[in-house]
Amino acid sequence: MLNEWIVLKFGGNSVADLSCWQTIAEITRQHLAKQLRPLIVCSALAGVTTKLEKLLVAAVKGAHEEPLQEIITSYEKLATELSLAPEKYIKNEIAELSRLVTGLSFTQEVTPSLHAKVLAFGEIILTKLGAAYLQNYHFPTTWCDARTCLKSINLPSQSSSSQYLAAKCAYQKDETVLEKLNSITNPVALTQGFIASNTQGETVLLGRGGSDTAAAYFAAKIAAVRCEIWTDVPGVYTTNPHAIPTGRLLKSLDYDEAQEIASMGAKVLHPYCIPPLKANRIPLYVGYTRNPQRPGTEITVQGRYKDVPIKSILTKPQVTLIQIETVQMWHQVGFVADVFQFFKKHGLSVDLISTSESTITVSLDLQINSQNQQDVDTLLADLNKICKATKIVDCAIISIVGHNIRTVLPKIGEALKIFAGKKIYLVSQASNDLNLSFVVDEGQALELAKKLHAMLIEENIHSEAFDQSWQEEFSC
Repeated sequence: MLNEWIVLKFGGNSVADLSCWQTIAEITRQHLAKQLRPLIVCSALAGVTTKLEKLLVAAVKGAHEEPLQEIITSYEKLATELSLAPEKYIKNEIAELSRLVTGLSFTQEVTPSLHAKVLAFGEIILTKLGAAYLQNYHFPTTWCDARTCLKSINLPSQSSSSQYLAAKCAYQKDETVLEKLNSITNPVALTQGFIASNTQGETVLLGRGGSDTAAAYFAAKIAAVRCEIWTDVPGVYTTNPHAIPTGRLLKSLDYDEAQEIASMGAKVLHPYCIPPLKANRIPLYVGYTRNPQRPGTEITVQGRYKDVPIKSILTKPQVTLIQIETVQMWHQVGFVADVFQFFKKHGLSVDLISTSESTITVSLDLQINSQNQQDVDTLLADLNKICKATKIVDCAIISIVGHNIRTVLPKIGEALKIFAGKKIYLVSQASNDLNLSFVVDEGQALELAKKLHAMLIEENIHSEAFDQSWQEEFSC
């Protein structure tokens, strides 16, 4: 009898066509053969979430019919590839989506609740088709609504908007969720990433990239033996291999290394997916959908290859700096606390921090927190009531990630000469001793990262910690 769960998450490019679903079926079948029950978590089709965002904008202007039809067509095309009749499996979902955006063309108001409800259709429609395909052509599969299992929690610092569009869930083991899934008679369950519900039963979103997080939440709640994230790259690389093709696959990481790499700019994992797995000691595996037999990246409590001090060189673009200057800061008790109350008030999460006797400099990641420059300008207006605050836009963070960074500073001294003559706005050495970061002009970041990678990673390619480079494997 199958009684242990494994969570398998497939991203937008990994659910795009018939060959992808044949791969999903084969991966699932292999786990069934090992007496594991797969819970499959799927994203929307690649690009559909962005199209749904644009659909909302168009609907306010009464111009929703064309972008709506484009989304419908993409799912009808997938249904045809999977030999499924769209009118049988997704007719109701498409009708409801159409009703919502048609209503929006009259009200012309996109509330956070409506925003979340509309974007959720990307995952809901996709998983209706996916479950039907697996059920009809491979093995008994039950479609499960993630919103009945994942319940959001309200955090004091969250704005009302973020409670709908960037929700968080608890991630301790949940017997109610486990019993619900165990009651499913079919051996395979298929559900959605990205979506959950609040205490009122309304649809909420887990933020962009939230499908990874949803998979981790599910794994934690049902005490899964393993969580696997299947994507269109072979695993976690030492750098973004699309920008720096000499980036090498990392065979193994511990949770802290993976968290730092995800937080500092790697796209293959969402930063929020690591804590639920770490807290419950659930192994994470990142695999390659296009070649499932190819070894990927394993992430565990201990990891391996502790002898390799530097694991990654990363860049994070679209960073805005806030510089706060005042002589009143010197020896004034509570001034820093007063400053950061404004960040909390405006729902802005700080990334890096640097302080001196009269200056505080912080970075804001506008990608992760869905922030915009209008939010920043409002923050500046409040800060300037108690100090002088300015912003610097179009910046990027370059991070050197590894274990015990302090101990290897003398060894990387030569590499840091590449910053000579460059404007460095902020230098931050992480308190957890896992990264050393520099904030520079965004236009210079990629070239600097390439040079650092060549000096600090490529000179150590003899280590077993690194697999082939992207360039070697894909001849680019």
